[in-house]
Amino acid sequence: MKKTLFLIVVIIPLFSFSQNKFEIAIKPQVNYYTFLNTNYYESPNYSGWYAYGTGLDFKFAISKNIKIGTGLNYSIKKLRLHDEPLPYADLVYYTANIDMKYKFIELPLFVEFNFFTEKRISPFISLGGMYQKLFVIQGHVANTNPPGDENDLYSIFFTGKIKGEALPFKRMLTGYTELGLKYNLKNRFYFGLSATYILSSFAQNSEQYYFTTYNLNLIFGIKLSRKAKEIN
Repeated sequence: MKKTLFLIVVIIPLFSFSQNKFEIAIKPQVNYYTFLNTNYYESPNYSGWYAYGTGLDFKFAISKNIKIGTGLNYSIKKLRLHDEPLPYADLVYYTANIDMKYKFIELPLFVEFNFFTEKRISPFISLGGMYQKLFVIQGHVANTNPPGDENDLYSIFFTGKIKGEALPFKRMLTGYTELGLKYNLKNRFYFGLSATYILSSFAQNSEQYYFTTYNLNLIFGIKLSRKAKEIN
């Protein structure tokens, strides 16, 4: 695994740079995370929620309109739990909204198709897969009803960190597509906006579970090719 990470993050970008067809882009994002299998949590009370992340893309042009790329992302995703104590629990009765935070390291591999590359505004579409590594889950009590019970034992049960061998899953198989627009400046810089749809899955106890992520990305990039054409 360490050799694979080294190849993706170091060797490919260096090779691309040596060919003078290299691009690098920073992509801050906001995301909406939800799941398709409610029975995984044995409760219908989980719902999607908003979070954020950031990423770094490395791209190599193999033709005028086609690029291959990889990258490195740090992504926080959230689900919101609305729950109540069990009837037999010896606790004060109340309802709680709890944000469950999932932290991922992600390694994408994609093909990007660009259109009108010599124009000021250039649309693109990317198709690819992504290796997702979950490294921590953390809960946070957003609010309770009645208020003031945030320190109740029931709430504390959800507010610890889960990591290492205690994680319910560690890796996810992922496919995604991204649609966006770039605004090419007269120099080699560009910026843009894109939307990404991500479908992730993992297997547990002979069952397959699916999660979806919707990203809205800002893009700030630079073309390092010495032969980059001036944009009119």
